Amino acid sequence: MYAPATRSRSLRHLSLVVVTAQALLGCQSLPDRSAPSRLDPRTGVTVSTADDVLVFARTEGRYSRSARDYVYLGPVELNRQGLREYFLWVGVATTLDRGYLAPEIGVPTKLQLMLRGEPMEFSLRPWAEIAPGLNALSSYQTSVELQHELGARVTRDQLRLLETARAESLRVTTGNGGTKLYQAWQNEVHWSEVLALGY
Repeated sequence: MYAPATRSRSLRHLSLVVVTAQALLGCQSLPDRSAPSRLDPRTGVTVSTADDVLVFARTEGRYSRSARDYVYLGPVELNRQGLREYFLWVGVATTLDRGYLAPEIGVPTKLQLMLRGEPMEFSLRPWAEIAPGLNALSSYQTSVELQHELGARVTRDQLRLLETARAESLRVTTGNGGTKLYQAWQNEVHWSEVLALGY
């Protein structure tokens, strides 16, 4: 006599469980866009970096068809008790056997990109000079072992342009005047979590 009502309640209960589970799964799949921030207890500097980096690559077919040289770019914010400074971190890496099969790449001193038809150039310094004592906190982990870590002081607007313009290539100049052209490998990034910190 009460079976239809019981079945109806059971179906409603099951529907509620399914909807709740779907809602929870949806919440869990949302990406965490909070900036990875770390406090250096020795200096009191808070270091913020993004989750992803711009990646540019180049091949040298005469040495290898699959090995590549890479340049990685990522934003770094250094917050010294409210005084915020912005930098572009630059990592240089290679999977070529440089020094044996191919000549070594000199340390880059300048980096140039074309962003929306306008050139943007950065003078580079060793990262250890920009963030002394903070290297482990302020640099990025990359899939290829880094040969050089460099950086340039930038504005937040320059970082925002780098994030949104999706540069197709960049040119690196080394200390001996040589230049190398790299093509975009990964040029879609989300840096808003770092760029919004100062607001």
